[in-house]
Amino acid sequence: MNCFYHSELIAVGTCQDCKKGLCSTCAAKYTIVICPQCNENRLRNEKSIIRKEFNQYITAGVLTLLFFGFVIYNQPPSLPEGGFIDNLNAYISWGSILLMVAYSVASIVAGWKALGSLTSGRFIVSMPIIGWLIYAGVKLILAATIGPVVLPIRIYKNVKRLNEMGNISQLNAQPIQNQ
Repeated sequence: MNCFYHSELIAVGTCQDCKKGLCSTCAAKYTIVICPQCNENRLRNEKSIIRKEFNQYITAGVLTLLFFGFVIYNQPPSLPEGGFIDNLNAYISWGSILLMVAYSVASIVAGWKALGSLTSGRFIVSMPIIGWLIYAGVKLILAATIGPVVLPIRIYKNVKRLNEMGNISQLNAQPIQNQ
Protein backbone atom coordinates (compact mmCIF):
# COMPACT_ATOMS: atom_id res chain seq x y z
CA MET A 1 0.00 0.00 0.00
CA ASN A 2 1.24 3.50 -0.82
CA CYS A 3 0.76 6.78 1.01
CA PHE A 4 -2.58 8.42 0.28
CA TYR A 5 -0.89 11.83 -0.05
CA HIS A 6 2.39 10.73 -1.66
CA SER A 7 1.51 7.95 -4.07
CA GLU A 8 5.17 7.28 -4.87
CA LEU A 9 6.03 6.49 -1.22
CA ILE A 10 5.28 3.27 0.64
CA ALA A 11 2.83 3.54 3.55
CA VAL A 12 4.35 2.76 6.94
CA GLY A 13 1.19 3.41 8.93
CA THR A 14 -2.54 3.91 8.63
CA CYS A 15 -4.73 6.72 9.92
CA GLN A 16 -6.38 5.67 13.18
CA ASP A 17 -9.73 7.06 12.06
CA CYS A 18 -10.13 6.49 8.30
CA LYS A 19 -7.42 3.83 7.71
CA LYS A 20 -5.71 5.72 4.84
CA GLY A 21 -2.13 4.64 4.23
CA LEU A 22 0.48 7.18 5.37
CA CYS A 23 4.21 7.45 4.59
CA SER A 24 6.78 8.08 7.32
CA THR A 25 6.53 11.87 6.87
CA CYS A 26 2.74 11.94 7.08
CA ALA A 27 2.65 9.40 9.92
CA ALA A 28 5.06 11.50 12.00
CA LYS A 29 3.21 14.80 11.46
CA TYR A 30 1.08 14.46 14.64
CA THR A 31 1.62 12.79 17.99
CA ILE A 32 -0.65 9.95 16.82
CA VAL A 33 -0.82 8.39 13.35
CA ILE A 34 -3.66 10.33 11.77
CA CYS A 35 -4.28 12.03 8.44
CA PRO A 36 -4.80 15.83 8.19
CA GLN A 37 -8.54 15.56 7.42
CA CYS A 38 -9.24 13.31 10.39
CA ASN A 39 -7.08 15.51 12.63
CA GLU A 40 -9.09 18.55 11.48
CA ASN A 41 -12.33 16.66 12.25
CA ARG A 42 -11.07 15.86 15.75
CA LEU A 43 -10.10 19.50 16.32
CA ARG A 44 -13.50 20.68 15.08
CA ASN A 45 -15.28 18.25 17.44
CA GLU A 46 -13.13 19.31 20.40
CA LYS A 47 -13.79 23.01 19.67
CA SER A 48 -17.50 22.26 19.53
CA ILE A 49 -17.40 20.53 22.92
CA ILE A 50 -15.49 23.45 24.49
CA ARG A 51 -17.89 26.02 23.03
CA LYS A 52 -20.84 23.99 24.30
CA GLU A 53 -19.33 24.02 27.79
CA PHE A 54 -18.83 27.82 27.66
CA ASN A 55 -22.45 28.20 26.51
CA GLN A 56 -23.63 26.14 29.48
CA TYR A 57 -21.75 28.40 31.92
CA ILE A 58 -23.09 31.53 30.28
CA THR A 59 -26.65 30.19 30.08
CA ALA A 60 -26.65 29.18 33.77
CA GLY A 61 -25.33 32.60 34.80
CA VAL A 62 -27.68 34.62 32.57
CA LEU A 63 -30.75 32.62 33.59
CA THR A 64 -29.83 33.17 37.23
CA LEU A 65 -29.44 36.91 36.64
CA LEU A 66 -32.77 37.05 34.83
CA PHE A 67 -34.57 35.08 37.52
CA PHE A 68 -33.25 37.08 40.46
CA GLY A 69 -33.51 40.32 38.50
CA PHE A 70 -37.19 39.53 37.92
CA VAL A 71 -37.68 38.70 41.62
CA ILE A 72 -35.97 41.92 42.74
CA TYR A 73 -37.89 43.93 40.15
CA ASN A 74 -41.23 42.58 41.47
CA GLN A 75 -40.21 42.72 45.13
CA PRO A 76 -37.70 45.58 45.31
CA PRO A 77 -35.60 45.77 48.45
CA SER A 78 -36.39 48.62 50.78
CA LEU A 79 -34.03 51.49 50.21
CA PRO A 80 -33.61 54.64 52.24
CA GLU A 81 -35.32 57.76 50.90
CA GLY A 82 -33.33 59.59 48.30
CA GLY A 83 -32.36 59.56 44.67
CA PHE A 84 -30.18 57.25 42.65
CA ILE A 85 -26.93 58.78 43.91
CA ASP A 86 -28.01 58.47 47.54
CA ASN A 87 -28.77 54.77 47.03
CA LEU A 88 -25.75 54.00 44.83
CA ASN A 89 -24.10 51.85 47.49
CA ALA A 90 -27.28 49.76 47.83
CA TYR A 91 -27.46 49.28 44.06
CA ILE A 92 -23.81 48.27 43.93
CA SER A 93 -24.36 45.81 46.80
CA TRP A 94 -27.39 44.22 45.13
CA GLY A 95 -25.55 44.06 41.81
CA SER A 96 -22.56 42.39 43.48
CA ILE A 97 -24.84 39.87 45.17
CA LEU A 98 -26.54 39.09 41.85
CA LEU A 99 -23.17 38.55 40.14
CA MET A 100 -21.96 36.29 42.96
CA VAL A 101 -25.13 34.19 42.77
CA ALA A 102 -24.80 33.94 38.97
CA TYR A 103 -21.15 32.87 39.35
CA SER A 104 -22.14 30.31 41.98
CA VAL A 105 -24.78 28.75 39.73
CA ALA A 106 -22.41 28.71 36.73
CA SER A 107 -19.75 27.11 38.91
CA ILE A 108 -22.13 24.28 39.80
CA VAL A 109 -22.10 23.36 36.10
CA ALA A 110 -18.28 23.24 36.15
CA GLY A 111 -18.24 21.22 39.37
CA TRP A 112 -20.82 18.79 37.98
CA LYS A 113 -18.69 18.27 34.85
CA ALA A 114 -15.55 17.75 36.91
CA LEU A 115 -17.30 15.16 39.08
CA GLY A 116 -18.85 13.51 36.02
CA SER A 117 -15.44 12.46 34.79
CA LEU A 118 -14.95 10.49 38.01
CA THR A 119 -18.07 8.30 37.83
CA SER A 120 -18.81 5.31 35.68
CA GLY A 121 -21.99 5.28 33.60
CA ARG A 122 -22.61 1.66 34.58
CA PHE A 123 -22.67 2.64 38.25
CA ILE A 124 -25.52 5.08 37.70
CA VAL A 125 -27.58 2.84 35.41
CA SER A 126 -27.55 -0.06 37.86
CA MET A 127 -28.94 1.99 40.79
CA PRO A 128 -32.58 2.07 41.84
CA ILE A 129 -34.37 5.43 41.63
CA ILE A 130 -33.85 6.31 45.30
CA GLY A 131 -30.14 5.59 44.91
CA TRP A 132 -30.02 7.82 41.85
CA LEU A 133 -31.74 10.64 43.76
CA ILE A 134 -29.29 10.33 46.65
CA TYR A 135 -26.39 10.19 44.19
CA ALA A 136 -27.66 13.31 42.36
CA GLY A 137 -28.14 15.18 45.64
CA VAL A 138 -24.66 14.35 46.91
CA LYS A 139 -23.16 15.17 43.52
CA LEU A 140 -25.01 18.52 43.47
CA ILE A 141 -23.68 19.43 46.92
CA LEU A 142 -20.14 18.41 45.94
CA ALA A 143 -20.45 20.29 42.63
CA ALA A 144 -21.53 23.43 44.47
CA THR A 145 -18.61 23.00 46.88
CA ILE A 146 -15.83 22.49 44.34
CA GLY A 147 -17.40 24.50 41.50
CA PRO A 148 -16.13 27.97 42.48
CA VAL A 149 -12.56 26.62 42.38
CA VAL A 150 -13.04 24.42 39.30
CA LEU A 151 -14.78 27.02 37.08
CA PRO A 152 -11.81 29.36 36.56
CA ILE A 153 -9.49 26.38 36.10
CA ARG A 154 -11.74 24.85 33.42
CA ILE A 155 -12.15 28.20 31.68
CA TYR A 156 -8.36 28.72 31.68
CA LYS A 157 -7.66 25.22 30.34
CA ASN A 158 -10.35 25.51 27.66
CA VAL A 159 -9.15 28.94 26.50
CA LYS A 160 -5.57 27.66 26.43
CA ARG A 161 -6.64 24.59 24.43
CA LEU A 162 -8.64 26.72 21.96
CA ASN A 163 -5.56 28.89 21.50
CA GLU A 164 -3.41 25.80 20.88
CA MET A 165 -5.95 24.47 18.38
CA GLY A 166 -5.90 27.79 16.57
CA ASN A 167 -2.14 27.47 16.21
CA ILE A 168 -2.48 23.83 15.14
CA SER A 169 -5.08 24.79 12.52
CA GLN A 170 -2.68 27.38 11.12
CA LEU A 171 -0.04 24.67 10.78
CA ASN A 172 -2.55 22.37 9.10
CA ALA A 173 -3.35 25.05 6.55
CA GLN A 174 0.06 24.48 4.99
CA PRO A 175 -0.16 21.90 2.19
CA ILE A 176 1.69 18.61 2.45
CA GLN A 177 4.58 18.75 0.05
CA ASN A 178 5.88 15.83 -2.00
CA GLN A 179 9.39 14.75 -1.17
